[in-house]
Amino acid sequence: MSDIHVMAPQLLEKRGTAFDNYLSQDPKLLEYSGDVLEYLVAETLKRNPDLVIIPGDLTKDGELVSHQLVVSILSRLRNAGIPVIVVPRNHDIDNPEGYYFNGDNTRPAERTSPEQFKTLYADFGYNQAYAKDPASLSFMHR
Repeated sequence: MSDIHVMAPQLLEKRGTAFDNYLSQDPKLLEYSGDVLEYLVAETLKRNPDLVIIPGDLTKDGELVSHQLVVSILSRLRNAGIPVIVVPRNHDIDNPEGYYFNGDNTRPAERTSPEQFKTLYADFGYNQAYAKDPASLSFMHR
């Protein structure tokens, strides 16, 4: 899986021009992104692969609440014995573009720091890594 760009539903407090303007510049199915990931996880569980790798852009723009949602959904795979490996990309860590949308207004969402990312995704590759790059959070895994 790649570029899943999940947006936690609570970030869309009230649909309006702020969210519509965002979508006009970056069209994605953000309102349905959690549902899409739920579907992907359900289909993946049916196929029972040996491994799932997600090379970044896990969230819309690195909002902590979006990462928490991704972790909760992906945990279903891990709990079924399917290893999941994630690596962050430009949308995932310390991104200043994460917002709550409320009608015509936005307000910043809590960003995800590199340390928070490693903690959230500890069971998705980071705890099993045998070599890590502290600058990029890239790692080597067996």
